[in-house]
Amino acid sequence: MTGFGNAAPGTSGLPLKSNGPAVDPSFGPITNNGIAPGPANTVKGTVDGVATSDLAIASCSAVYQFTQWVTGTGWQCGFTPVLPSRAVAATLNLSAFSAVRTLGYYTPGDGGAATFQNVGSAAFTDTYIATASVAGGSGYVNGSYVDVRFVGGTGKFCSVGATVAGGLVATVSSVSPCNGYSVGDVLTAPNSVLGGSGSGFTYTVTSIGGPGASFTSVGGTHWQYVPDGVPNAKQFGCKPDWNGNDATAFNNSPCLWSALAYVGGINGSTIGVAGFGGQLLVPKGAYMTCGAWNNTPYNFVVPQAVRFTGESIFGTTLKECTADPGNTYYIELCDPNVAGGQFGCKVEYMTLYGFTLPAASAGTAMIHSQSGQQYALAEEVEVDAGKRGCVKYEVGIGGASNDVWIGVNCVQSGTATNPGFSFNANTSQHIMDRSLCGSGPAGAAICIQNLSGRLIARDIDIEGYVIGLQQNVTISGLISSYKNIQEQAASCTAAIQLVNGNIPNNLIIENLSTGCPVTVQNNQPGGVNWASNVRGPMMCPGGACTAAIP
Repeated sequence: MTGFGNAAPGTSGLPLKSNGPAVDPSFGPITNNGIAPGPANTVKGTVDGVATSDLAIASCSAVYQFTQWVTGTGWQCGFTPVLPSRAVAATLNLSAFSAVRTLGYYTPGDGGAATFQNVGSAAFTDTYIATASVAGGSGYVNGSYVDVRFVGGTGKFCSVGATVAGGLVATVSSVSPCNGYSVGDVLTAPNSVLGGSGSGFTYTVTSIGGPGASFTSVGGTHWQYVPDGVPNAKQFGCKPDWNGNDATAFNNSPCLWSALAYVGGINGSTIGVAGFGGQLLVPKGAYMTCGAWNNTPYNFVVPQAVRFTGESIFGTTLKECTADPGNTYYIELCDPNVAGGQFGCKVEYMTLYGFTLPAASAGTAMIHSQSGQQYALAEEVEVDAGKRGCVKYEVGIGGASNDVWIGVNCVQSGTATNPGFSFNANTSQHIMDRSLCGSGPAGAAICIQNLSGRLIARDIDIEGYVIGLQQNVTISGLISSYKNIQEQAASCTAAIQLVNGNIPNNLIIENLSTGCPVTVQNNQPGGVNWASNVRGPMMCPGGACTAAIP
């Protein structure tokens, strides 16, 4: 038998399996124009060339599902339409379906294939508060506050920093993305987190950034992005098209902001509920970015419990555009507006490229954190910092902790005055492992600067620096360790510099090989320089350094 679909007037029929002899050629071809339409969900057929009456299609058969897709009611059989791209899906009225899939973001096969769920009019979770108006209220206690948690609105969690002056809330600083909110949401905070008195403070959302992945279809239905596995940046519209020319490259900052907001979103009502955080994969390629996040000092914020992952070092590159001013930190790990330490924020397996920025402000670095602790904050990362530093860790919110840096390859311009690695948190143990500093051609100033806290540095290679390690810790009881280090002679003045105010005997040196003219420049009161390699262990008091094995 051969048959032709007749699901709806004017639509093409579908051939059915033949169960008998070939159709008599004298019967002639059958076209839509030659078929009298029958009831919906029926087919016309022939048996040995003889026309039959209308044949019903079995409910939810393959042909039935196709005909229902044509008429827009395929959801009755659980049929999920597969569309060419998110761009096409946004032009259709898909309100009858509960889920859709796309084969790409802009075009089929571009790496942005994704699944979306019909959430009606609910707020998207790959958005963030972009702007808000502040009504300061009155009667609040003057001061600076962190971890000010908002209540109200469509989102589930938003914590900010706030400054009270003259009894009113004067400024609000939002760093971690506040996702899931809507324009018009009016948020506030109890006065218990603003000094214990006062009223009237509100924070009204005036604009929303994103969504990057989710979309609104014709008719107003909200289609929320739902990951099938690890979310990837191409599903949020990012394009790895930088080929050396900023002018022709796509700005990937907004799509990455949306993706990080989604992955870092809170599923529970508070930060203590399991289910927040996750991983964001940035697929292979070079992605140009421009602009700072929400008028903060940071280009990107990696929220607590989020792994920001590339395919590999040199496989994935984030390239900061040359037009950026160089007065921001490129990556902020965890949120500085918190009262305690945060965990699990991490950047890994990628290159961060900032070499084309013409200038960098003093004290800036490509990677920065004040609150991330215990777990590795960066691992297997190439940081091409230019005139910025590569890593800066300070404050150490949350008390005694570790900040861990593994396999960080720091490359700076020879004219860089910012240290490659800078540590200044007295309650923290700064752990550096299997990392490198390299600069040229003139020689950058300092590879590692430790201003406070215990530095545990091991297996470090230093090339082209005036000073390898500058130790300037003025708090007693903080004993650092510097072990298995090699430093080349090029541009070098001293492998280690002990600053005048450094507390003597707070650095254990072991197995240090260098071509520098001075191994330890001992500027402590009464200090004597050490010029030989160190087999160790060795410590340096105010006088001459003493080594167990000279």
